[in-house]
Amino acid sequence: MSSLLGRLGIRRQRRRPQIPTIAELVAASTVPVYGLENEVLDLRFKGFTYSSDEVELLFQRPSSLGFGPGVRIGSRRTDGTDPERFVDMLIRSAAQRAALDFSSDQFRMMVRPFFDNRENPFALLDQFPLSGTTEFVQTGDGGQGSVLIWQWKLPAPLRAMALGERNPIIVASYDLSTEHLLHVLESLVPINDRPDLTASFQAAFDERRRAQHEGPPRA
Repeated sequence: MSSLLGRLGIRRQRRRPQIPTIAELVAASTVPVYGLENEVLDLRFKGFTYSSDEVELLFQRPSSLGFGPGVRIGSRRTDGTDPERFVDMLIRSAAQRAALDFSSDQFRMMVRPFFDNRENPFALLDQFPLSGTTEFVQTGDGGQGSVLIWQWKLPAPLRAMALGERNPIIVASYDLSTEHLLHVLESLVPINDRPDLTASFQAAFDERRRAQHEGPPRA
């Protein structure tokens, strides 16, 4: 069929994969998906990423500069193999993505040489001092306990942690103080049975894509 189209001078057009809605991702998830409501600390829904095992929601404080304080909240299904090492990898991965998601273009250009390091996928993080602190955490759905918060000294503070070992909630923040991060954790709520939240997140996501597609208004 493709050769026939070629002989006719017709190119087969590849359809872009359709992006699922947030409601569809939440419905398909086998673990609770966590998010924020009421614009905690003025953090507003920015977007989402997903894979077969994870749904991540991104929240960021609005800024005319296009970068600034933000947080990634990932709800992850694990397979239970070597959980401690696997969770450590998830924490590093979420932290590195947060550093790139919410930082300035200047910072991203500065660390760009570390992106292609195939031997060490976290070469970017290894350029900055790492420390840790243990804090007592309570989430919005009643969960509580002590958690180790990983901290990197970037141009702005980068922090990440895992709540729970099996099917953990992975949270990474950029340019938020520890106090503000703990406030974010206290505000986490599962959104699986919150169609009002998924609908508001979807509306914000659609509006953002529409604005990016249309570009700034002409003078």
